Amino acid sequence: MIISEDVPSTLIGKSGQIVITPLEPYLEKGHTLVTDNWYSSPSVLLLLHKNLTNTYGTVRKSRLGKNRLELDKKISNGECIFRLVKTVLALKWMDKREV
Repeated sequence: MIISEDVPSTLIGKSGQIVITPLEPYLEKGHTLVTDNWYSSPSVLLLLHKNLTNTYGTVRKSRLGKNRLELDKKISNGECIFRLVKTVLALKWMDKREV
């Protein structure tokens, strides 16, 4: 597995390894990966970005770590807030539920 010194393998976890291992032949070719909240985390997104692979999808709040504090604010229906850290953008909007 391709690991960056900025993203240690312990932060990737099993679900991250499930994403990255089959992707290795496609890394550094400019592809884009779409994930759901089971397979995505800021660590995985950062590692893929470092390997020239774009990705987007939903992320569980529990995986955002200290950066989630700003995203814990209550918002009204139709509103959105965001947090940008390095190359990862976290966006929260209110539909019937938080997304």
